[in-house]
Amino acid sequence: MLVVAAVVCLASFAHADPATDASKAFSSFADAVAAKKLPDGVEAFIGPQHDPDVAVTDPADVLAIVPSPKLKIVSSHVAKSGTAAWVVAAVPGAKYDVAWQQSSTQPLRASAFLTLDGGTWHVRAVHWSGGVPNRPRAGGCGNMDIAYEPPDAIAKGAEPAVKLVRDAFLGAEYRTGKLQTGVIVSALSDDKAAQMFGSAPDEMFIGGATIKSIFKKWKVDLRANSDHTRAGIAPGGDLAWVATEVASDLQCTPYRTLFVLQLEGGKWKIVHMHFSSWVSTR
Repeated sequence: MLVVAAVVCLASFAHADPATDASKAFSSFADAVAAKKLPDGVEAFIGPQHDPDVAVTDPADVLAIVPSPKLKIVSSHVAKSGTAAWVVAAVPGAKYDVAWQQSSTQPLRASAFLTLDGGTWHVRAVHWSGGVPNRPRAGGCGNMDIAYEPPDAIAKGAEPAVKLVRDAFLGAEYRTGKLQTGVIVSALSDDKAAQMFGSAPDEMFIGGATIKSIFKKWKVDLRANSDHTRAGIAPGGDLAWVATEVASDLQCTPYRTLFVLQLEGGKWKIVHMHFSSWVSTR
């Protein structure tokens, strides 16, 4: 009997899948949102209706758009250290309005960063968004910064990842002609698993080479704010997240953005990006 028990135990251990466990933890997060209660330890939750700052969204704001959120996992990626993961999913059942009085029922796009602490996966940063068509604002840009800017909340050890994001986008402004496409591209990972959500519907790109080609084609003029940034890092130190606002002068639009970065050869590289504009309900 002891031998049989040992074999069963070993078989269970051999079938343990960290990526699946991380995905289940993200699904549990969605269940908590449906119950109007967020799990402990969530440091950033950019919801679909949320303004450009990157604090924690009230679940009620999400339920107004998707009353019974359930995730359809797209992909799950675990850090080499095994202490963190990033998960991409879709949230069906949404109904929301985008700018210019257009209605949409497309699933929300969902990204999450999780850490493994004490043998349990915990959601730390989340971004749920609806796709919004790309159109410049009418009547000029004006002040695109939010009125209230909460202070930075950057975990110890995550500072180099934040610096890479800010350096990559710093000064890339349309009005000055200082496009920094090459600098941005150099900050991106070549990982085949890299993934990006643009702000518009159906903008999902997979693979480092593909994402780099998109940035070269777009000749983007994005610029990162130097404040109200939140960031965290894996216990193993090889995966990090950065949530901040990134603006486009050309589109006259601020984007809420979640970045995931991984250490590659001792250098931080962006492996996941999720850009979005806020949506609303009537």
